[in-house]
Order: sequence, then structure tokens, then C-alpha cells
Amino acid sequence: MLIVKVISINSPIKKSDFISKNDFRVEIEYNKKVYTTNTRWNTEKPQWNEIFIFNNETIDTTIKIENTLKVRLYEENIWSKSNLLEEESINIDSNNINYIVSNVLIECNLIDRNLNSFLLAHDDCEYYKEKLDNEVEKNNQLNNTINDLNEYNNELKTQYDYLNAVITNFTNEVSKINKNLK
Repeated sequence: MLIVKVISINSPIKKSDFISKNDFRVEIEYNKKVYTTNTRWNTEKPQWNEIFIFNNETIDTTIKIENTLKVRLYEENIWSKSNLLEEESINIDSNNINYIVSNVLIECNLIDRNLNSFLLAHDDCEYYKEKLDNEVEKNNQLNNTINDLNEYNNELKTQYDYLNAVITNFTNEVSKINKNLK
């Protein structure tokens, strides 16, 4: 697997757009798969910071052709064909990260087959995250039930206090009546 981050133009490029500032886009190709950045319109110093993932199960760092990354820099045009300004190929290895290719600063991370254990760990994390989300939902439901019970308990306490006051008043009235009868 190769992860490529297209960052920015490395150094100024001569203006090639007649109407406005340059409109740049970058095309990257690896193992016959091609990705293109978004066009940065009307700028001399475009920033992309776009990430592309080339997934290839059979990367062999000893075979140069499989680790060749092609980078093409275009000046985009709306009304006509885009102009290819620069094109360059580089060999990616796991010891280097940052490259300047076709005047474009890129970051490349070549990940070997050990990624499978990482992906399994990632899948495990997803599984446990889902379980945790379920437990959080259950906990929220229990908290809601507890809140409902507390409200009901408060209502019962209010009714108990009211009935106790009624009984106390009744008892006092009965006592007064009994004193009057004697």
C-alpha cells in the first residue's frame, strides 16, 4: 500500500495562464492507477494537502517498476485542453518520505505487508467501538429509567406528605370533637 499526500508547489512557476493567475492540478499515477487533485484556481502557490491511497497487495520494494510514482503538473483551462507543465517519475522506497517531483512537494508512505496485522487491530477496534457504543446506549436508557423512577418517587413522596397532613388534620379534628363530647 502506498499513501501519497500531495502538499503544494515547491517553487514559483512561470505564469502560463493569459487571463488570470495559474490554475494548477496534479495527477499522480502508481501501478496503472491514476488520481487527480482538485484544481486550485487563480493562484501561484497552491496548497492541496490531499491524500490518495494506492492499495496493492503485491508490492515488492526490490522491483523498481512497481514502485514508480509518476507526477504530472497541469495548468488547467476551462475553454481548452489543460497544459502539461511538468512530468516526472520517481522510485518510492520505504526509507524516504518527502519528495519533490515535477516541482510538487509530496509525502509518500510505503506500507508493507505488516499492514494486515494493523488492519486486523483496526477491525478489532471497530468491533469494540461498536460494543462500547451499544453499552453507552444501554447506560443512557438506564439513566433515563432512573430519572423517570426518581420523578415518580418524588410524586409519591409528595402524595404521602399530603395524605400524612390530611391524616394529622383529621386526627386533630377527631381529638377536638372527643374533648367537646366529654
